[in-house]
Amino acid sequence: MNAQVRQDTAATLYYQPQEGRASAATITIKTPGDEDLAVAVTDAVATVDAVNTTTDAAAGASQDNRRLVPLTATTSIATGQTYLLTDTTGVKEWVEVDAIASGVSVTAKSDLEHDYSSGATFVGTRLSYLLAAANTTEALKDTDFRAEWTYTVGGVSYIHDTYYDVVRAPWYQAATLTGFEAANREVYARSKGDSVALADILAEAWDDVLRRIEAKGWRPGLIIGMERLAPPTYAVGLLRLAEMGYRPSGYTDLETWIGLMERRVAEAMDMALAGVQWYDKGDDAERSPDEVKPAMSSVRIGW
Repeated sequence: MNAQVRQDTAATLYYQPQEGRASAATITIKTPGDEDLAVAVTDAVATVDAVNTTTDAAAGASQDNRRLVPLTATTSIATGQTYLLTDTTGVKEWVEVDAIASGVSVTAKSDLEHDYSSGATFVGTRLSYLLAAANTTEALKDTDFRAEWTYTVGGVSYIHDTYYDVVRAPWYQAATLTGFEAANREVYARSKGDSVALADILAEAWDDVLRRIEAKGWRPGLIIGMERLAPPTYAVGLLRLAEMGYRPSGYTDLETWIGLMERRVAEAMDMALAGVQWYDKGDDAERSPDEVKPAMSSVRIGW
């Protein structure tokens, strides 16, 4: 999914290299027509995540607490962010931080898969760049701006593109864990009891729904009333849990339950889109006659 940038507002763009922590990075941004921005961004310096510390004790799969990562410092580490942990042997894995004991350690969201000795590196790899409000004006309101990130890791240069849209009102996630639980309390309780990361399942389901909508030729952010997308999100989330083996006690055959959930996802998507009352295709918050309760099943970006 493209990042969403609110019109007339400065915004930070992000990219997280998978190769490791960059020693240097730049960014170049082009419009959808491959032109320069109003204020050109060409080989501008991108900021590298400041986190660069080490473990000060053993951590990992052999420890009593396989989620605990003792660190020499926790400065700039943030919960919910992902960092790269690399042992002196070269073994590495990504760690999503769930909690921080300031100056002492972090707790990972899930068990570490490998063992790490004291002195293993714990680094942030995320790159960022502050996009000026002068480059998000109404005249630049459009989709698919291209940000080209150029960075160096271990002496090797890499290039990666990310994309963003400048919009009047960015879409927001309307699905909640409370609603997810209400969709099927038994399945939710069983998976929660097994420490399944339900917030992650829900976030992935939301992204899946947005991708399905885009595949139909819509821009999700132009749907007024994103709450209508919550039911299909819960259905996709339950489908993901079904694929992990979770089903109600009344269904002894998992494949039957998965098939049912696949049908429910399709039905929920159709009902959600059919129920949309206003699709702001002009992205101007002005409700014109051709935007109100259209035949949504045939709507495309250019209608």
